[in-house]
Amino acid sequence: MIKLKSISFLKKNKIAHRGVHEKYQENTLLSIKEAIKRNYTVELDVRMTKDQQLVIYHDDTLKRIYNTNKKINQLTKKDLKNYPDIPYLKDVLTFISGSVPILLEIKWDSRIKILIKKLVEELSDYPYPYAMMSFYLIPLYLLRKENKTYPLGLLLNRFLPNYFPLHFLLKFNPFHLDFLAVDLNLLKDTLILKLRKKYLILGYTINTYQEYYLYQKYADNFIWDAFKS
Repeated sequence: MIKLKSISFLKKNKIAHRGVHEKYQENTLLSIKEAIKRNYTVELDVRMTKDQQLVIYHDDTLKRIYNTNKKINQLTKKDLKNYPDIPYLKDVLTFISGSVPILLEIKWDSRIKILIKKLVEELSDYPYPYAMMSFYLIPLYLLRKENKTYPLGLLLNRFLPNYFPLHFLLKFNPFHLDFLAVDLNLLKDTLILKLRKKYLILGYTINTYQEYYLYQKYADNFIWDAFKS
């Protein structure tokens, strides 16, 4: 297995949020293909279906994109045939095959131990640069137990509970985190400014170049949601 601890790739190129989806549906092979074409690192979301298939999809339901309230964790492989744009993680890994680095966001699932086990299995033979992050500490804890070389990051938002124990968590760093992905509105926070001396900081999400110019000095790189305006 490749030693993954280096996170230098997270600084180099723009990070495309759910792929480049100005023309294409987010988190699809087409949006990923466009990110590869532009040589952007691609950020993707990982969820697990009812029959324990790992798929790339952001929301917990299909409502926003497919106008149905079906939940991802209630779908089976058979159901997914009706939604061919939702790719399996294993197919995405084969599709990318190291052409660009990958940043995976792990979404919450009540079966998180199973999800992490499946994730570790599917990544075990992937020898190219990738990193993982989550808003939740449990998946990061489980991943760190599995492999001390995984590049791991914590997503931060002022309105989520994980921001409040941050002083304690990052003082002792029990999960040996490598980077923080921080909401733009938090980048100027005093604590985040201090933590930049210790951690690589990614800002999310950039929607305009005006935003980028406003925040560029507060982070090492950014996750971009739009690229033209």
